[in-house]
Amino acid sequence: MRNLVIEIKKGKELPKSFINEWNRIMYKTFKSKPLSNFEKNIFFILKKGKKIVALGELFPLTINYLSKNYNIFGIGGITALVRKKGYGKSLIQGMIDYLRKRGKTGLGFCSKKNTLFYKKAGLKTKKELGKRFYCHKIKDEKNLSKRFHCPKSEGSGDGIYHEGKDNFLKKVLSTKSNICLNKPLW
Repeated sequence: MRNLVIEIKKGKELPKSFINEWNRIMYKTFKSKPLSNFEKNIFFILKKGKKIVALGELFPLTINYLSKNYNIFGIGGITALVRKKGYGKSLIQGMIDYLRKRGKTGLGFCSKKNTLFYKKAGLKTKKELGKRFYCHKIKDEKNLSKRFHCPKSEGSGDGIYHEGKDNFLKKVLSTKSNICLNKPLW
């Protein structure tokens, strides 16, 4: 598409005015809480000329699965400010390119009504993958290999993902084991 540019920025590089705008858009779109601990997140800002037309983020996430730690990226905050123009698809393709160049896995969740959109944009999908993910607050971030009791499923959303060199999702999908997270589904 003409005049489209994706800016990729780390959270610590973003001005407060952008964070305020991001929070406003995310609340309006998802009713989400304001950003916190976003300094290590990677923000994708799709612009047409000088106008922002789509936004999204990747955030570092360590998941312990079957006694092995996987350092992946969570995919979140995907929103097109102008719909039906291909901006969301362009943004996601930029995120996939970023993940591919680094050999990293990206994982997100969406409602069933949005699954086909993400699939058409280039991500792989898995129905109701969210049912296998559980959350447990971890006090010791350096000792993620401990076994944790993860009492309740986080949700029933479909999974959207890009498989990296670690083959994390291939491993997850080849078993029926649940996955314990140190943060709620995003």
